[in-house]
Amino acid sequence: MVISLVLTPQVDATVPDVKAYSSVPGELPRSDIDLPPLPSALSVDNPFAPQFFITQPDPEKASPLEQLKARAEAGDAEAMLAMYLILWHGEGVPTDRNSALAWLQKAVDAGYPQALTEQAGHYLSGAGLLKDPAKAAKLYEQAAEKDHVPALRLLGYLHWFGVGVPKNQEKARHLLTKAAARNDPFGQYWLALVLDAKGEQKKAVRWLLKAAENGVPDAQYRMALADLQGFGVERNPQQGLHWCEQAARQGHAYAQVLLGSLYESGVSVTRNERLAEEWYRKAASVLEPIANGGDPRAQFQLAVLYREGKGVPKDLGKMKTWLDKAAAQGHQVAQFDLATAYLRGDGVAKDPNEALRLWRELAEGGQLEAKVRLGLLLAQGTDVPKNVDEAKRWLLDAGDAGNPDVTAEVGSMFHSGTGLPQDYAQALRLYRKAAEQGHTTAMNNLGVMYKKGEGVPPDFVEAVRWYRRSAEKGDREGQLNLGHAYLKGEGVKQDIALAVEWTQKSANQGFAPAETNMGNFYASGMGVRQSSPEAMKWFRKAADQGYADAQVMLALGMFQGGRANATAAQQAMGLLRRAADQGYPKAYHVIAMIYREGAAGISKSLPDAVKWFQKAADLKFPEALLELGGMNEIGLGVRQDLGQAARYYREAAELGHAQSQYRLSILLFNGKGMIQNPQEGFVWLRKAAEQGFPAAQREMGNTYLYGTGGVAKNTAEATKWFHKLSESGQADGDFGMGLIFFEEGKQEAAKYQEAAKWIRRAAEKNHAHAQNYLAVMYANGLGLERDQTKAIAWFRKAAEQNEVAAEYSLGHIHELGLGVPVDRKTALAWYRKSASHGYQPAANKVRMLESQPQ
Repeated sequence: MVISLVLTPQVDATVPDVKAYSSVPGELPRSDIDLPPLPSALSVDNPFAPQFFITQPDPEKASPLEQLKARAEAGDAEAMLAMYLILWHGEGVPTDRNSALAWLQKAVDAGYPQALTEQAGHYLSGAGLLKDPAKAAKLYEQAAEKDHVPALRLLGYLHWFGVGVPKNQEKARHLLTKAAARNDPFGQYWLALVLDAKGEQKKAVRWLLKAAENGVPDAQYRMALADLQGFGVERNPQQGLHWCEQAARQGHAYAQVLLGSLYESGVSVTRNERLAEEWYRKAASVLEPIANGGDPRAQFQLAVLYREGKGVPKDLGKMKTWLDKAAAQGHQVAQFDLATAYLRGDGVAKDPNEALRLWRELAEGGQLEAKVRLGLLLAQGTDVPKNVDEAKRWLLDAGDAGNPDVTAEVGSMFHSGTGLPQDYAQALRLYRKAAEQGHTTAMNNLGVMYKKGEGVPPDFVEAVRWYRRSAEKGDREGQLNLGHAYLKGEGVKQDIALAVEWTQKSANQGFAPAETNMGNFYASGMGVRQSSPEAMKWFRKAADQGYADAQVMLALGMFQGGRANATAAQQAMGLLRRAADQGYPKAYHVIAMIYREGAAGISKSLPDAVKWFQKAADLKFPEALLELGGMNEIGLGVRQDLGQAARYYREAAELGHAQSQYRLSILLFNGKGMIQNPQEGFVWLRKAAEQGFPAAQREMGNTYLYGTGGVAKNTAEATKWFHKLSESGQADGDFGMGLIFFEEGKQEAAKYQEAAKWIRRAAEKNHAHAQNYLAVMYANGLGLERDQTKAIAWFRKAAEQNEVAAEYSLGHIHELGLGVPVDRKTALAWYRKSASHGYQPAANKVRMLESQPQ
């Protein structure tokens, strides 16, 4: 079985919301800065804390604590700090925090930098000392002046948020850069977050990687997300898995949740439900005490695990308990999810009005996503009374609030008409507003609207301008669409090399549609050196993300050239079924094709073929409608039914499918399966021809050339259509042009020379009818010097393609001995072959010769 790989570039990537890693339940880190809480600089959990060990006392000597105290009383600042630590934490002695703070003050007075940093932590947290962020900042400054690395980092934190000092993000960046350059792991991590917040992703990832390599669990977790999603780095699922495992083994609860989701979904790792559950369980055990300690983020994540029954028994009651706790502390995502629970009735009695109240409360408090959800709820009117006017007010309020992400999201709702009347004018306004704030997806979507003429006149040049702005800022949808514009020559001069270049930029970000297109380029050899292995590599990358079209193309590659063995064929069918499970009609169609033709290890089954074609047809997939039309027309796998064939062709034709329009026109011209209607047939024939379908263009030329189908003869129109075909390299076009001059040659012999030129072009492209005509012209000296040898050679070429007239002519030549010896036996053989192909004059000759005596 041969199923060819065909370049089918992705259409405009218009979906505006590229979600975070979707298989991870619960909350993921925000894209804005999310620095962790300030630790106590020398606490027992801090990697910078010096280690002090209290050994068992020797009765003949002073105890280690007494020796330490003596050193401290003698003015040793390091010993003073050690005394503070021992007394504060109760290390081998009763806790005495007043004495601890007194020793700490002595160490501070001695100017010991670690003591300055530690006392700053107390003033910042209010632990043992009156909370005073300004004093904390001064102490950090003193320690930082002594080049104490943790102080540099912590002072940077204060300047970033304006805690105890005026907010100064540039100074914060400077301080964190100094700490990071001194190989401070947490300084590297915080600097990465600051750079990310500033939109400097590449620099951010470099520092994030250093922090991850230095063992910071949060950095390892974020590197896992970056590698898995291709954010700021080329997508690398295996490296993402590595960092996720590193963080999870250090007890990072969110990494453990992520690792569980990877094992559960089989992304980047072999699917293993047991290991998935084990990691979810570890995450739950880590989160539980943190949540009980009042951390709202942990409470929310725990609620998610109880909702999904991952690592803990599914318990919607506990889900609600933890959501309530997180929501009560102002965790807005928890409040949002609590409203969702009331809307759906998850763990609570379904109460859409309570959901409405909660979302309204969040919306009135300024939460943009709540405004969006509230607007959608009111617009849809499914669970609460519909109120389109209020819905639009909330949505526009959210869209105009200045957050470009939300502005673009609301723009997409007006663009698609999601839950409210489609409004291209609002969509354009909101996309433009977000684009002016640098939102690359909004830029891309503006390009889509200009290309399609949605709310504006179609303008490919303006579309490309927006695609380019988006693409040059790294937007993967914009890069793909710019590549597609170069591929098609829409709004720019066609340039296949640039099409490949921009598509590859998008694909290098892990964008599955672009990866699929790279596979198509390599499969077809368009713009790159043809390479099936390289094509399969790209298809597999996209297929591993669950992208249905890539799964189909990867499966087709496994069948390529009929080389698939039974094992490979079953693997390919598995890919096709996974794509089909997503409701992807092309997958249904290919499965049907395989059942119709049969393949290695897959038995031919026409009933199964019809069933799968019908599944695709039910989703209005034109190619499947065409195939069903063809099967009904000839009675393949179904009872022959020309009326049903016509209905399938018409449905696909109305969807704009050119080949179906052509097939429908033929039935209408001939009155098969319906009342003969040449006028309507000609309408559908023209539609197919105008889409560039070669057979339709050929028939348009023939119709005008001979004045058939109720159409007046029109040589100029015939010339137009045949010339279109010829310009696209079609032999039918060359032959058609030759026919025009051949017909004119009947009136003006000189025209035969021009006819011969066109007909020869077609004949050399192996066009059988043209080869037969060229032979006739040589035999009769029409526009060419009479040459029976060349005539016989061209008749033979045509006859090898079962051209009945050529077969008949060869019979005639051998019967009469025209340029060859008379050979009745050979003549009869050629007449019989022509007759077997349905040529009646040949059948008459066979009967005549067979009736004559030998």
